[in-house]
Amino acid sequence: MAPLFGFSGGSLGFGPQRSNSGGFTVAIVAISLAIVLVALIIVVAFSV
Repeated sequence: MAPLFGFSGGSLGFGPQRSNSGGFTVAIVAISLAIVLVALIIVVAFSV
């Protein structure tokens, strides 16, 4: 994930500041959780 955040525009200076990479972070976490959830469902479905 480092290159993804390395090239995004950063917030510099005094606060309060919005997070420029917040959307990337939410997307990566959501996709990761979805993959794990689907994998667990497949394992449970085929283990019965």
